[in-house]
Amino acid sequence: MGPVARSHRDHPSNLGPYLRNVRKGAKLSLRDIEKRSGLSNGYLSQLERNEVDHPSPTVLRKLATGYDLDFPILLYWAGFVEDEQLALTPNQAAALSTIGDPTDEELEALRGILEVLRSRRTATSYAAALPSVELDTTTQTEITGFARALLLEAGGLGCRPTPLEELSAAANLVQAGEIELSPTDRAKLTARFGRLLEKGWARLLGALDFRTNEVWIKPDLHPKKQRFTLSHEIGHAILPAHRETFAVIDDLESLSPRARALFEREANFAAAQLLFQCGELSEEADSSPITMKRICEYADSFDASIVATAREVAERSRHDVAVGIAHQPRQAMGPTQLFTSPSFEKRFRWNSGLAPHSMLREKLVTADGKARRVEMSCEDAAGNRAIIRVESIHTGWAAIVLIARDPGIRRAVRRIADEIPF
Repeated sequence: MGPVARSHRDHPSNLGPYLRNVRKGAKLSLRDIEKRSGLSNGYLSQLERNEVDHPSPTVLRKLATGYDLDFPILLYWAGFVEDEQLALTPNQAAALSTIGDPTDEELEALRGILEVLRSRRTATSYAAALPSVELDTTTQTEITGFARALLLEAGGLGCRPTPLEELSAAANLVQAGEIELSPTDRAKLTARFGRLLEKGWARLLGALDFRTNEVWIKPDLHPKKQRFTLSHEIGHAILPAHRETFAVIDDLESLSPRARALFEREANFAAAQLLFQCGELSEEADSSPITMKRICEYADSFDASIVATAREVAERSRHDVAVGIAHQPRQAMGPTQLFTSPSFEKRFRWNSGLAPHSMLREKLVTADGKARRVEMSCEDAAGNRAIIRVESIHTGWAAIVLIARDPGIRRAVRRIADEIPF
C-alpha cells in the first residue's frame, strides 16, 4: 500500500476520495478500517465522503494505521505539507508559541532570530497569525488519553498542582535551560532589524528539540506562564503524530497555516489536560455556580493563570457559561476572544454571529483589578429573554469577562436596569 501511495505525485484537493480508493483497492470494508484504526465506522464514512473538514494530525495518524499508509503521505494528502517537504531531512525543530499576531516586519525579525537559534542547534519554530480551529471529539478523547497515561506514569494523577518536573522526566524530556541570545548574535540581529528585534524576541516563549528531547523556556515569563509553556511542550512530546510529523518536515513553518494551528491547538489542549488533571477542574467547577472569585481560587489551586483557568472552565462546563478575554501585555489591548460552553452556544449562538460584541468590549475595556458584577437581560437564539450574570476583572496581563446563566433565576425583565443591545 505504501509504494502505491508514494507513486501519486499530483497534490490532491480532497482526502476522502483518496482514502476510499485505497480501501477499495485493498478490498477492505469500513468495518475492517474501524478495527485497525480505532475510529468509528460512521466517522470513517463521513471522512470518505468529504464531510469532515481538516482532520487533526492525531486522527491522521490513526488513519495511517487503518489504511496501511505512511503517515507523511496522509499529511500530504490532507494538504498539511507540500510534496517536496516529504524528502526533507529529519526534524530540527518543534514547537514555539507566540502572543498575538505579529506584523510582517516583526515576522521577518522572528525568522531572523530562528535562523540564529537553529544555527546553534536549538530547535524552534513559530505559529503566527494562525486561524482559530476547534478539535473534534475524537481528537480530544485521544489527546486526553495520552495526557492521562503520562499523569499515571509520573504519579501525578490527582496531584494539585500538577508536578511538571515529574511529567517532564516521565516524557524523557530534559529542561536544557533558557532561550538566550549571545551579545554577538544580539548585536548582529539589532543591526539587521533594529527595534523589531525586541518585538520579535518578546514573542518567543518556549521550544522543544525532538532530536535531543531538550526543552527551553524563556526566563522572563511569569511563573504560571512558564508552567503552561512547559506543559505545551510536553504536549508536543507525548503526541505520536507530532513526533512523526517532525521526523518528516523541518519545522512548523513547513506546514500550512491551518496545519500549524491544529498542531498548536492540540498541544494547548494537551497542556490543559495536564495542568487541570484531565477534567478534574471542570468537575469541581460544575458542582457549584461558576463565579469569577471561584475561577481565581481554581487558578491558585492548580497553579495556572486565571486566563487559562477561565478558558478551560468555559469550554468544558456543562453549565451555560462564556468567557471573553482580551490580552493586554502592554498599553494596547488585544482583540476580544470568546469561549463558550456547548450548552451556552446552543442557547445563545454567540460564536455563530449573535455575540453582543459592543457589550463584551465595553466590559473588557473598563475591567480593573476588582471583580465587578452586574445582571442583564438579553435575548437568546430562539428570541426568548434570559437573565445573565456578567462579571469582569483585569489580571494585569489580560481583561476577562465571565457570562453565566444561573439556573433558578426568575427575576422579571423589568427589574433589570441594563439590557444588552442587539
